[in-house]
Amino acid sequence: MTTTNTRLADLAIAPASQIIETPYGNIYSNLTNETLETMLAKWTAKTGCLTRTSLVNYLNLFSHLGFGASVPLAELPAGHIRRIPAISNSRLTRFKAKLQGKEIRYPERCLVFGQAFHAVALEHARSGDPVWNLRPSEWAAIRQMRDAYIGDFGGFLAGQPKFKRLTYEKPRVWKDKETGLPCKAQFDIVCRKAVFDVKTTSAWSEERFIELLDVYDYDRQAAFYLDGSRAEWFYFVGVQKRPAYAVHIVPFHRDSDFIEKGRKKYRYLLRRFVEAGERI
Repeated sequence: MTTTNTRLADLAIAPASQIIETPYGNIYSNLTNETLETMLAKWTAKTGCLTRTSLVNYLNLFSHLGFGASVPLAELPAGHIRRIPAISNSRLTRFKAKLQGKEIRYPERCLVFGQAFHAVALEHARSGDPVWNLRPSEWAAIRQMRDAYIGDFGGFLAGQPKFKRLTYEKPRVWKDKETGLPCKAQFDIVCRKAVFDVKTTSAWSEERFIELLDVYDYDRQAAFYLDGSRAEWFYFVGVQKRPAYAVHIVPFHRDSDFIEKGRKKYRYLLRRFVEAGERI
């Protein structure tokens, strides 16, 4: 019997994710029944929003423990990026971890925090929405980050008339020329000349932010996105999660050494994907 006092670190996860019924709708998760029972008790005791989306977000706050949850594919709207049968950069990340025998875990709360900032800054979602299960201090930071992003990145775009007709949350599907595999991406911001990807970061300086691009294989993401578009430039837009909430705008041309290194990474993984007979 579990209770709201059960230690999270003592909870178990299943060997593989599956569709699980809950009173709030089906979810796709790797939690065992006992773990889900405990998390439901903790969530209902704290939340002001008893919806499936809120539950999924709450469970993903604990991704550092290996917890994972999402809405089942079949229940997503038609045309949703996750329903497109193609390989994403995130899929390549999971496949790389599988090859290395590693488990992907994110820092505590960072996954949902980043998604909430993205929704507020790029999709004009309401700040403070209880569906995210964030703390007041986290919402205060997100509002500061949003204002810094709008001011600094907006000012940058205003001084770059070549970046016209920006499109937000643009899905793109293409076929990899070498392997023939279908690939997909959803660009944060895109125009004819550039792809922009907005990231939250704990880096204390622009120099540190650039160092982390290698650590997190963001060179692979940039190359993957550029090769799936006709753009010449890829811009990382890093927004600090702590004061002074600086915004780091870092560009890479498609012919740069940085992009070429990332290109080799994603092409290697696509070849291994074919060799392993992975299902898309």
